[in-house]
Amino acid sequence: MIFSTLLVTLVSLATWTEPVSASLRITADHHSFGGVNYPQLQFFAPEHRDNTIKEIIKSGARVIRLFIRPDELHPDPEQELGSFDRSLLDQFDDTLAAIHHLSKGTIYRTI
Repeated sequence: MIFSTLLVTLVSLATWTEPVSASLRITADHHSFGGVNYPQLQFFAPEHRDNTIKEIIKSGARVIRLFIRPDELHPDPEQELGSFDRSLLDQFDDTLAAIHHLSKGTIYRTI
């Protein structure tokens, strides 16, 4: 008796779960902000960067979060207050433009 009740409960739960889980996917047609953090994307070679962006687009992500911050391999873009390293900012701008171009404007970019 307990087994049959448990079985009925699990079956009804499984039939309820599919529509609910389908609506929670990041590819669902709503204003989801599901995405990825990619702090080093702007430092990739252009071809590798573009291929990575294409894979992110295929995954259904709607946001790519980029970061401008120093680490052991990349200097601070503003080492002196008000003085910016233009080459780092150019890499960042190129990455933002590539995301917009390759996604046809469907992916949000956040900094």
